[in-house]
Amino acid sequence: MLASKPAADRFRQWSDRLDKPIVAESARWGDYRRDVHPYKVGPYELYTCDDHWRPEIQRLLNSYFPQRPAVFVNQLREAGLFPKISAPGVVRVNGQVKMTTSNGTVFYSTDGSDPRLGGGTASPAARPYEQPVTAEGKTIKARVRVGEGPSASWSALLESRD
Repeated sequence: MLASKPAADRFRQWSDRLDKPIVAESARWGDYRRDVHPYKVGPYELYTCDDHWRPEIQRLLNSYFPQRPAVFVNQLREAGLFPKISAPGVVRVNGQVKMTTSNGTVFYSTDGSDPRLGGGTASPAARPYEQPVTAEGKTIKARVRVGEGPSASWSALLESRD
């Protein structure tokens, strides 16, 4: 599952750990562009932790990480490395699994097998979703299929467990 929170949490841990060393390092690089290597015509902005480092950390945590999974999936789709059909939506409530899709048919299995066989046909263990499924203690694997037969297109596999 592509989730931004674990990556953002790891990034936050590292940025917190680096905060004090960055303060010390900024004494070296803070005035570099002004005093050592002017890049453009001045006046030159002095780099500081409060004006540059910490706001960039917040920008990454608030803007970059939350949107990155969707951007990454779109990049994979454009490169032909990820299905263009979205996986089904799955919600578990009181031992019942509800699945949704905006197009096609959801096929699911409760025995741990993939609902799609190699070659693109539906597995004999797969069932088309019609109503909420009782699945306490079971792993549900589901895909959306658009079309019929060997030319059908399938979504990525979704796995949901208690």
